[in-house]
Amino acid sequence: MHPAADHDDARDRDAVAPFDAMAHLAPSLDDLVDRAAELRAAAPANRRLLIGIAGAPGVGKTTLAAAIVDELRALGITAAHVPMDGFHLADVAA
Repeated sequence: MHPAADHDDARDRDAVAPFDAMAHLAPSLDDLVDRAAELRAAAPANRRLLIGIAGAPGVGKTTLAAAIVDELRALGITAAHVPMDGFHLADVAA
């Protein structure tokens, strides 16, 4: 048994909110698209706007990026998805 396994402090249990209770903290796709559109509108027309999405492996960064690009294009905003998966890995020939 882990030494802390029998620790039954109600304050510790209550301090960790269930995942569903925190879901409202994450912006919706519409919120993200609106923010990207605002940033594009505020940027000079002759400049690119780059938006990065970071997160742990497998959490849906590529899916989110594709959805944002699709929504921006539907609004008539030029957008492109430039995948960077694995960019940090060495490209070494064996």
